[in-house]
Amino acid sequence: MNLFDNLPLKLKLGLAPLVCLVLMGVATLGALWGLAQQRQALETLHQQRLPGYAFAARVESGLRDINGLINRSLGYEAMGYNAQEVGAIDSQLAGAIGELKKIMAAQQAQAASTQDREMLTALTADFAKYEKSVRDTLDMRSAGAVIASTFLSTAQKEYEVLLKRVAQVSQSMRDEAARDVAAASASVERVQWAIGAAALVAMLLGTALALLLARGLAARVARLSASAAQLAAGDLTQPVQAQGRDEVGRLMSDLEVVRERLSQSLGVVRESAEAVRL
Repeated sequence: MNLFDNLPLKLKLGLAPLVCLVLMGVATLGALWGLAQQRQALETLHQQRLPGYAFAARVESGLRDINGLINRSLGYEAMGYNAQEVGAIDSQLAGAIGELKKIMAAQQAQAASTQDREMLTALTADFAKYEKSVRDTLDMRSAGAVIASTFLSTAQKEYEVLLKRVAQVSQSMRDEAARDVAAASASVERVQWAIGAAALVAMLLGTALALLLARGLAARVARLSASAAQLAAGDLTQPVQAQGRDEVGRLMSDLEVVRERLSQSLGVVRESAEAVRL
């Protein structure tokens, strides 16, 4: 007799599907976890990486505008434009510089990681150097084109450094986005393997459990049928071996009670017949 023989028949019939459902439920939870990881990666990409790309593009565009404006300002001065026209270019230049500083400050305040803050701090410091070179160049316009060009050369070098720094920020954003997506993809892949493994285990375990239960039930029903056949043939000498406390086991016990009572009744009849003959 095994443990399953004591379980109710209804429970045994539902045990294999129940095990399969539990395993599939665990697999479903794993799938939900994997989807949550992927959603988090996409949210990070949307909330942090994409704004980072936009920031890098705006900074690069602003730097090119500033570089163009300073060259126009020097060109207007060299070609003898009036002070009002030159002043208009200088106002645009000051506005572009101020706007770019605001963009950098806002991005630095929103930086989510230490690495982002460090990169933005370095970018801000490089921009401060470039701004100083630009203002020095503008201040030296009155000293002549040659001297102003010397300062402009320094500003151009700072400009190239800034462009490289912006490219580094953009590349860092791309790398972090790639890592986020790769981590999410790995989580989904692990969940896919887990679902497949859970489904396989559920199928194998459910099949094995069903076969085990069916085999034990069929063996006991066969013994019950053989005992009933012996009783029908009039053989009351073989006791019915009750096995288990489920419905089949109780039926075996009841059949044994019937055998014992029939045997007792038959004994009484025989004793009565012997007494009559005497």
